[in-house]
Amino acid sequence: MDITAEFIEVESRIDLPFLPVIDINYLSHRAYLSCKVIISFDEEPKRILNIYSTRDKDGYVLEQCFKEIKINQEVIAILHGVHIHLYNLETGYTYSVAFNDYVGHLYSIPDVHSNKLTSDFIVTTFQYAFLVNINSGIKWRSPQCAIDGVIIHEIDNDIIYGSGEWDPPGGWEPFQLDFYTGKFLHHLN
Repeated sequence: MDITAEFIEVESRIDLPFLPVIDINYLSHRAYLSCKVIISFDEEPKRILNIYSTRDKDGYVLEQCFKEIKINQEVIAILHGVHIHLYNLETGYTYSVAFNDYVGHLYSIPDVHSNKLTSDFIVTTFQYAFLVNINSGIKWRSPQCAIDGVIIHEIDNDIIYGSGEWDPPGGWEPFQLDFYTGKFLHHLN
């Protein structure tokens, strides 16, 4: 079975009233519907996930422009705002991981360019890299790698090669992290 998931805007006029709708991250009275994800099996829409974001106590929205989806046969990972939401296709259970920083990218392991969700994966935020397990959550958090964005280029021989933006715009500095601990091996700053 081919499983797909894609973001659709809240205002979109897709009319699928017969589909089940699941609310994700509806945590408080300050939550608002930010976007939707439509899940299809063999190109047939099966359900819609409503993704909520929150506002802080001053009313500011806790999300930004980066969002991403990766899928395997059991779980859909949705990177959005300050969370990654792991939706289990079989049970309907959602496990949300908060990063207390805006999320930027989601990388599969060992091929960081793969679109398939792996059981362990890396999430980067504006400042850190995190190793996350699909069942147990965060395994480690790196030291601060940047102030305005972290990207991972590759994983090779248990070394994570990446760059962090320290002096925006364009002030990217390379780093290397130990795959098992998340600690710096070599920070070229």
